Amino acid sequence: MDREEQAERRLTAILATTDTRDGKLWAILQLLEDAIALPAAARVAGGRVEVTHVDYGGDEVQGLIAAVSDDSGTRSLPLAEVAFLTREPGAGVVRAYADWVRGPAADPGARAATAVRPTDGPIDLAVLAVLPRTARCRRLDDGSDVVYRPSDREQLVPGTIITVTPRHRDGRLEGPITATSVDPARLGLVPPALEPVDAAVTTYALATPPAPDQLEEAALLADAGDPREARRLLLALLAEEPLLLDVHAALGDLALASLAATALAHYAVGAALGDASVPDPCDGLVPWEQASNRGYLACLYGCARALHRLGRDVDARRPLERLLALDPDDHLGASQL
Repeated sequence: MDREEQAERRLTAILATTDTRDGKLWAILQLLEDAIALPAAARVAGGRVEVTHVDYGGDEVQGLIAAVSDDSGTRSLPLAEVAFLTREPGAGVVRAYADWVRGPAADPGARAATAVRPTDGPIDLAVLAVLPRTARCRRLDDGSDVVYRPSDREQLVPGTIITVTPRHRDGRLEGPITATSVDPARLGLVPPALEPVDAAVTTYALATPPAPDQLEEAALLADAGDPREARRLLLALLAEEPLLLDVHAALGDLALASLAATALAHYAVGAALGDASVPDPCDGLVPWEQASNRGYLACLYGCARALHRLGRDVDARRPLERLLALDPDDHLGASQL
């Protein structure tokens, strides 16, 4: 049994045998002091941070607190809202702790339910990561990070902005989604750079992160009849790196057969990130032969396909025409749509 597995078993034992929530949090803090190595690389609010310290101040609802730093400075956040990169020691224990904090049925009775507190009017939330029962979001009015519990998780797409009529319960935000939009700039996402490849024929390549190996694993899971686990794997990838356009496209492909509107939202995020880098009109080509372009082109094609399925053929023309202008060899067969 490796050290990570031992730590996760210790966490399970703490949750099962320690009577009070306060006692559990103190015990988990002691466990993490042995399990994690600080400073540690993590992601929060859509950006990379460095975790420098973890502590517990006695607030049972807020739980453990992480001190994180980035180019903007140092701040404190609930540890449950911090996703350690998978390569970091103790990342699995931190994820398990976060699941316990967020899970509505994970620890019944350990804390008394707080009253629902209404807020004034709808708010816009940037969806940063979709988790098993909740989502990590950022309020766009004040920049604070929140945990949002949706009534239907299928509506949530990382990289989108949702408008919610909110209320709060047990430190989490709830409420119906009334609108969804895509705007990478409002999320603070920096689009991939567009780099020249061949000046003679004016060819460009997007400087996107390489497609991860887990894409193939997700495809195998979907082919084996387990699309839920494939989706979980893909969402975890986006939680660490939101610029993986191939992953946005793969999530759209998973949803397209039965949830065309959700598929469109996934494709639209990837397409918007690419559109922010590629001028319209573009003075050259962004061809499929360049592997780093494929996620963007697949998202454009996906938008056209999803819009067609939704009966919005007029709207489908724009991404279709854009795709064929950038990749006139039509490796995806878009001209046949």
